[in-house]
Amino acid sequence: LILNPAQAVFINNITIEHGMSLTIGQGADLTVQGDLTVDGLLLMNHSTSRLTVQQALYFGATGTLNVSNSGEITCQGDLIIGPGAVSSWSSTSLLKLGSALSDTHIYNDSDDFTFRNLTINTNFGRSVTISSLSQADIVVTGHLLINSDSVLRSESIRRVSVQSTMQHLGRLEFINGTLAFSGAINVMPIRGGDIFHNLEVNVNSFFDLNSSLELTGNLVINGGTLRPGAYSIHIKGDWTNNVRPGGFIKGTSNVVFHGDGEQICSGEDFYRFTINNPLAEVHFPTGESSCDFFDLQSGALHITGGILVVQDLIRNG
Repeated sequence: LILNPAQAVFINNITIEHGMSLTIGQGADLTVQGDLTVDGLLLMNHSTSRLTVQQALYFGATGTLNVSNSGEITCQGDLIIGPGAVSSWSSTSLLKLGSALSDTHIYNDSDDFTFRNLTINTNFGRSVTISSLSQADIVVTGHLLINSDSVLRSESIRRVSVQSTMQHLGRLEFINGTLAFSGAINVMPIRGGDIFHNLEVNVNSFFDLNSSLELTGNLVINGGTLRPGAYSIHIKGDWTNNVRPGGFIKGTSNVVFHGDGEQICSGEDFYRFTINNPLAEVHFPTGESSCDFFDLQSGALHITGGILVVQDLIRNG
């Protein structure tokens, strides 16, 4: 089925069967008022191709999405991606997710379904939630935009990988999983009320904080250089810097370990290093670490094989 130029079409529900295709061509604007199920090929081959799905958008195991030029898809319901589903996007194509009427979800079970430019557009504090049932990462190879009054929430243990650029005007709630930055991104976008679990930094150059950072999980530096400046980093998990002796420029930051159990650090140069939780046990099992100032407010420090050089103590004793 091919939608001709300058057609505006409204349909309740559509299923594209395996071996079949639907082409949304030049000037065509398709609105699916119910669900769209793709087990065949969904092709959008022009910069003016538009698709709006008001309920759920399903991609089955044999489903393929091909969006060329500046084609645009808006999904106002759940996005469900089965194992084996495949996507192909042009550099200027766009997917908009979210609804002002209800919270929506992403279920992704395919490693071959990635996103180019992704906009989270919910309004009124509604969220787009990455489900805990997802079995694959969310990979955004282009621009990720969180619009004002919109929420991107993750309950999945999988990664959300941002590989190019990001603009954050709403709220991030990573209850679980890892937010991973790579490529040319040079600023960690943080806004009041944001929640982060694990953070992975693997950028090309410097990666700066624009506010203090709270992590309920781990920090991993695999590439580039994290520069907090004067901002604090509060961490409840492990600190891993795989590009030592680089990877972290301490500035005048305060790194606060305040987990509820054992936390591991295997080599880092801190400005101010703080332990502040009676249940926290910070271990340095390997490597050489140092700090200009050490502040043991509560908790325990274990030098179990590594080295920690302390220049000064905040509290005498």
